[in-house]
Amino acid sequence: MDFIVELVDKYGLFIIFMLVMLEYACFPLPSELVLPFSGAVAASAGLSLIFIILLSTVAGYLGCLICYAIGRSGGVSIINKIKNKFPRSKSGLDKSEEIFLKYSTVSVAVGRVIPLCRTYISLIAGTFKQNLLKFSIYSLTGILAWNTFLISGGYLLADNWQIISESYNTYKIIVLLVLITVIVGVFVIFLIRKKRNKIKEITNNGKKK
Repeated sequence: MDFIVELVDKYGLFIIFMLVMLEYACFPLPSELVLPFSGAVAASAGLSLIFIILLSTVAGYLGCLICYAIGRSGGVSIINKIKNKFPRSKSGLDKSEEIFLKYSTVSVAVGRVIPLCRTYISLIAGTFKQNLLKFSIYSLTGILAWNTFLISGGYLLADNWQIISESYNTYKIIVLLVLITVIVGVFVIFLIRKKRNKIKEITNNGKKK
C-alpha cells in the first residue's frame, strides 16, 4: 500500500495511468486503493473529476485490450500455461471462465466489479474470441462504472481518501451487488428496447407487404 502511495505522490498522472492500465492487464494491483487515491490526487492538484475518470477509463481499456489480444492469439493453451506457471491464478481464471460461459457478453461488463474476475475476464474473452466491438462496448461500460464509483469517492474525500478503502472492505458485498444490479439493469433495458424495435420493424415490414 505505502509503495503505491509513494509512486503516485512522486510521478502523478503518469503512474496513475500506468497502474490502472496494469491492473486491467492481469496484474494483481488493488484498484480499490489505486482508483480512490487517483481521485484524491486529482482533487489536490485541482484537476477535473471528469478528466481523471476519462483518463483512467482509457488506461483500463488499453489494459483490457492487451489481455484480450494475448488470449485471442494464445487460445486455451495460454490459459493452461498461466495456470501451470502461476498456480495461484487458477481459481481466478476458472471463475472468470465459468462466469463468461454462463453470461457471455454481459460478463465482460459485470466482471469489472467482481474481484479476481475483473483481472482475468479480458483474457478469457480473447481466448473464446469474443467479437472485438462487443468486447469494447461492454468493457468500457463496466470500466467506466467501476472507475467512476471509486475515483469519485476519493475525489470527494480528498485528504481522507483512506476512508474509502476502509469502507469498501467493510461493505464490499453490498457495493458489488449494487454495482452489478445497476450494470445488469442497464443492459436488460437495452436488450428489451432492442427487441421491441426489432418487433416493430418486422410488423412495419409486414404491413407494407
